[in-house]
Amino acid sequence: MVNEINFKSEITGVEIDLEMISIANKYFKLNEIPNLTIINEDAIKFVQKTNKTFDLIIIDIFHDNYMPEILFESKFIENTKSLLTSGGYLLFNTMIHTKSDQERNKQYSNHFNTEEFSIYSLPKVEVYNELFIIQKTTIDLTNMPLRKL
Repeated sequence: MVNEINFKSEITGVEIDLEMISIANKYFKLNEIPNLTIINEDAIKFVQKTNKTFDLIIIDIFHDNYMPEILFESKFIENTKSLLTSGGYLLFNTMIHTKSDQERNKQYSNHFNTEEFSIYSLPKVEVYNELFIIQKTTIDLTNMPLRKL
């Protein structure tokens, strides 16, 4: 798809499982995409230590029908938010099986204040998934009553 849309910007993927990287390289030829870097690391650790910022972050982490709770913890959320460029997007694919999962997702969305982020939810994607689409808004200072210091 990268070639089909002539996408030239840098792409960084993070995958903890070397076997999954090998499968992706074999069947999807990811290793042939010149602007793609795959980092073999736990995404939680990567988010904690990277100093890069991103225009788009996609979180799609599952263990069968389970999502690691750390994805919903304040520290991970704050780290992820700090990696977004102004105007950047965060796509977070979640899974809802229970009322507790629904409440967890509601609490997750509360981490994004509406002055700095626009947040949308696409519920019932493939029955059990809820996709969050979050944009870090750009601040337009042109109409604000500012004085130069």
